[in-house]
Amino acid sequence: MASGPVEELRRKHASRMLRVEVEGGSEDWWREVPGVAGAGDREGAGVLLELQEGADDQQVLAAAARAGRVRHFGRAEARLADIFREAISA
Repeated sequence: MASGPVEELRRKHASRMLRVEVEGGSEDWWREVPGVAGAGDREGAGVLLELQEGADDQQVLAAAARAGRVRHFGRAEARLADIFREAISA
Protein backbone atom coordinates (compact mmCIF):
# COMPACT_ATOMS: atom_id res chain seq x y z
CA MET A 1 0.00 0.00 0.00
CA ALA A 2 0.98 3.61 -0.38
CA SER A 3 0.37 6.31 2.15
CA GLY A 4 1.41 9.86 2.83
CA PRO A 5 0.77 13.33 1.50
CA VAL A 6 -0.03 13.52 -2.22
CA GLU A 7 3.05 15.60 -3.05
CA GLU A 8 5.32 13.13 -1.24
CA LEU A 9 3.83 10.19 -3.17
CA ARG A 10 4.24 12.07 -6.46
CA ARG A 11 7.85 12.98 -5.65
CA LYS A 12 8.66 9.36 -4.83
CA HIS A 13 7.28 8.12 -8.15
CA ALA A 14 8.33 11.05 -10.35
CA SER A 15 11.95 9.97 -10.67
CA ARG A 16 10.88 7.13 -13.01
CA MET A 17 8.68 9.26 -15.26
CA LEU A 18 9.99 11.32 -18.18
CA ARG A 19 8.14 13.69 -20.48
CA VAL A 20 9.87 13.82 -23.86
CA GLU A 21 8.81 15.83 -26.90
CA VAL A 22 10.46 15.03 -30.21
CA GLU A 23 9.78 16.94 -33.42
CA GLY A 24 9.91 14.74 -36.52
CA GLY A 25 10.69 11.06 -36.73
CA SER A 26 8.53 8.11 -35.77
CA GLU A 27 6.09 8.19 -32.86
CA ASP A 28 7.48 5.01 -31.32
CA TRP A 29 11.17 5.98 -31.24
CA TRP A 30 11.31 5.09 -27.53
CA ARG A 31 10.66 1.38 -28.13
CA GLU A 32 14.34 0.78 -28.94
CA VAL A 33 15.49 2.05 -25.54
CA PRO A 34 16.34 -0.62 -22.94
CA GLY A 35 14.53 -0.16 -19.65
CA VAL A 36 11.49 1.74 -20.89
CA ALA A 37 8.60 -0.08 -19.24
CA GLY A 38 5.78 1.70 -21.00
CA ALA A 39 4.50 4.87 -22.49
CA GLY A 40 1.31 6.79 -22.52
CA ASP A 41 -0.29 10.20 -22.27
CA ARG A 42 0.63 11.41 -25.76
CA GLU A 43 0.31 15.14 -26.34
CA GLY A 44 1.23 16.09 -29.89
CA ALA A 45 4.91 15.20 -30.26
CA GLY A 46 5.27 14.45 -26.54
CA VAL A 47 5.11 11.15 -24.71
CA LEU A 48 5.21 10.16 -21.06
CA LEU A 49 7.71 7.35 -20.47
CA GLU A 50 8.10 5.15 -17.41
CA LEU A 51 11.59 3.86 -16.74
CA GLN A 52 12.33 0.54 -15.09
CA GLU A 53 14.69 0.32 -12.12
CA GLY A 54 18.25 1.06 -13.23
CA ALA A 55 17.28 2.44 -16.65
CA ASP A 56 19.53 5.20 -18.00
CA ASP A 57 17.71 8.41 -18.84
CA GLN A 58 20.67 9.46 -21.00
CA GLN A 59 19.95 6.51 -23.32
CA VAL A 60 16.40 7.85 -23.65
CA LEU A 61 17.77 11.30 -24.52
CA ALA A 62 20.18 9.84 -27.10
CA ALA A 63 17.37 7.83 -28.75
CA ALA A 64 15.15 10.92 -28.81
CA ALA A 65 17.93 12.95 -30.47
CA ARG A 66 18.36 10.24 -33.13
CA ALA A 67 14.60 10.35 -33.81
CA GLY A 68 14.37 14.09 -34.35
CA ARG A 69 14.72 17.46 -32.68
CA VAL A 70 14.24 17.21 -28.90
CA ARG A 71 11.86 19.99 -27.88
CA HIS A 72 11.49 18.93 -24.24
CA PHE A 73 13.16 16.38 -21.97
CA GLY A 74 12.53 16.26 -18.24
CA ARG A 75 11.11 14.50 -15.23
CA ALA A 76 7.34 14.32 -15.07
CA GLU A 77 5.06 14.40 -12.07
CA ALA A 78 3.40 11.04 -11.52
CA ARG A 79 -0.37 10.91 -11.87
CA LEU A 80 -2.34 9.68 -8.86
CA ALA A 81 -3.97 7.02 -11.04
CA ASP A 82 -0.54 5.57 -11.86
CA ILE A 83 0.51 5.58 -8.20
CA PHE A 84 -2.76 3.85 -7.24
CA ARG A 85 -2.36 1.20 -9.96
CA GLU A 86 1.18 0.45 -8.79
CA ALA A 87 0.11 0.26 -5.13
CA ILE A 88 -2.69 -2.23 -5.74
CA SER A 89 -0.62 -4.43 -8.05
CA ALA A 90 2.20 -4.84 -5.49
